[in-house]
Amino acid sequence: MVEPAQGIDVPCRQWRNPKSVLLKKKKALQNHCPSPMTGESGILIGSQVFGSPLGGLKRRSPPVTPNKPVKRARELADITNAPSLEQVPRLSTDIPTDLSLKSKVRFTSQASFSWISSMGTKDEAAGVAAYVKGTPAVDEADNGIQAAFQKSLMVWMHPNLPFVQLYPRVESKLTAPSWPGFAQCKEVIDSLRTQWCNSFRSVFQQLRAGHCPYFYVCANNVTALFLSAGSGKDSKVVAFLTPTTSGLRQALTKEGIEFSFSAASNSNHAQVPVVPGDSDEALEDESAANSWLNSMGLLTNSAPAKDPKTIIIQQSRKNKIDGQAESIVKVEGPHVQGLFNYLLNCKVLVSTTGVYAGIPPTLLAPNAFDGATLQSLKYKHGTVQDHSGEKSVQMQCLDVSGPILPQNVQALCALLQRSQGNEFKANVSCVESSTAFNNYHSSEPSSSPSVSVATDLVTCREIVCHNGLYHWS
Repeated sequence: MVEPAQGIDVPCRQWRNPKSVLLKKKKALQNHCPSPMTGESGILIGSQVFGSPLGGLKRRSPPVTPNKPVKRARELADITNAPSLEQVPRLSTDIPTDLSLKSKVRFTSQASFSWISSMGTKDEAAGVAAYVKGTPAVDEADNGIQAAFQKSLMVWMHPNLPFVQLYPRVESKLTAPSWPGFAQCKEVIDSLRTQWCNSFRSVFQQLRAGHCPYFYVCANNVTALFLSAGSGKDSKVVAFLTPTTSGLRQALTKEGIEFSFSAASNSNHAQVPVVPGDSDEALEDESAANSWLNSMGLLTNSAPAKDPKTIIIQQSRKNKIDGQAESIVKVEGPHVQGLFNYLLNCKVLVSTTGVYAGIPPTLLAPNAFDGATLQSLKYKHGTVQDHSGEKSVQMQCLDVSGPILPQNVQALCALLQRSQGNEFKANVSCVESSTAFNNYHSSEPSSSPSVSVATDLVTCREIVCHNGLYHWS
């Protein structure tokens, strides 16, 4: 072994941290690689850099991306937590058209209804006169809101019997008339019948002439709505009748009145089980009819015929919904006159027993007609406790009851926008038998000029006004 000579120093390298060495090499490598943003020495495509012919092919590390399953889960969570289109309230400057009859409406607001207490006789007279004349209740120089409130409470009705509640007709809540023998008094019944026929003719003539937009005929077991031409989306006079039964529909057919039955064309309706006895009788009748046609020289196999079982199932579907909202029928055009004549001479509309024995149906209209009585809706205001939030809040309320027509609800909402600072809420109690007027769907195709008026109709149970915009449910 050769030892180093004495007096000669051997150089020794200084120890360096491996991390610092790797860091310097990494910086040098980054400075040596071309920048993809400048485009001078290469073009970035995907995760590789294709340089110039002189630079050659160089690779870069791909960018760090989050885990795709985790990112997808976050997106789904955001979509799930986002409100659906049905949850988003529909905002509008006007409330929708609702053809159902109402019996009570409660308005609640944080603003006081004390302005109603200051309504005097002059304001009441001005409101009644404005409603009868069809003029504005207040002048531009006068801001008397009390007269406009009185105007929005008026309605025309026939007949007028103060001792009987004619709307809504609920016999369980009433007692018999004060004097006995009212139903047996033929002179009284004939007089009521004659006057009712005159009033019915008068309001129907005004409807056809375009002076009355609509009117209702409210009997004990059936309600009819007549709409003038141009109301909704119909270009001619239409009428609705609900609820109906198979016997009533057969009577209309015998009178030659054509009508469209909404449930008859509903293919999604649940099938009704067929009674075996009824099907056997129907098959026997069908075979007897076919043998009679063959004896007359008419071959039954030459003409298409429906399966008797199919006819029985369709008839059973119609009979099952008797007395329900789905049994509503629509009459339009010249057949409305036939429906008017049928109701005018139909004795089934007048009860022969009970509290309403001998009393004709109630006529309700927004315009005056022969024999009509001008009625005012009842109202009262006070305070209620609202428990919908975390804490109970005292709210001001206004209750309106009586035969409330669509025009009354629209007029009251427009009025309370001014008086309550565009902030109020309305809870509506509808007469269930009349809600079918908003749910009718015609069996005709949409290309027909006569389109169902229910496409833009909504049965409003709750109306909320916030900052001058309405949303309802």
